[in-house]
Amino acid sequence: PAIHPRFILRLRNTGLPIVLVDNTLNETPVDCVLCDNEGGAYQAVKHLIQHDHQRIVFLSGPAEWLSSRERAAGYRRALEEAGLAPHIVFMPNTVAETGRQAMLTALEKYPDLTAVMAVNDATAVGAIQACRGVGRAVPDDVAVIGFDDEPWAQIHTPPLTTVHIYWHEIGIQAARRVVDLIERPHLTPMRISLATELVIRRSCGCSKG
Repeated sequence: PAIHPRFILRLRNTGLPIVLVDNTLNETPVDCVLCDNEGGAYQAVKHLIQHDHQRIVFLSGPAEWLSSRERAAGYRRALEEAGLAPHIVFMPNTVAETGRQAMLTALEKYPDLTAVMAVNDATAVGAIQACRGVGRAVPDDVAVIGFDDEPWAQIHTPPLTTVHIYWHEIGIQAARRVVDLIERPHLTPMRISLATELVIRRSCGCSKG
């Protein structure tokens, strides 16, 4: 998602077959393979709401990133249905350190928060580190959910509740589409979206994992 649209357009204009993964262009049709970012975030936040959390903060990546926008949309939709107010903290990138800094900002701005939806697993880990640093236990004081389901998420302490992305299948679909475009260059651009799955572990306060 960090690849600049101008670069994508220049590459596309060379005539090479282009398939974007986890990214798309707003105004120019282009082949892309995505996961259901909005639906995954919606299910995660809905899970928190069902466990009586009402002050839920979203740690978002840059607003211009497709994944950030779509995951924020899922977060907002779940809160709107429950009649709750959104609280979003934006980050310049999505690594553990920016997650830690964003979580410190969230704790200062919303001291009564009880749950956090992080835009990815790395920032969720940073959020957990920040909570520990100020004496807020996870999940007893603050529930945390990530997004991606990185291989290490299940062995993190506590095991990380997260949204699983089927990256292997996304790669297969992207490769198939590239082959199709090589064989038939004038195909109409296609947007392929794969489902996600909420994986419940300990960091949200549930007993699984």
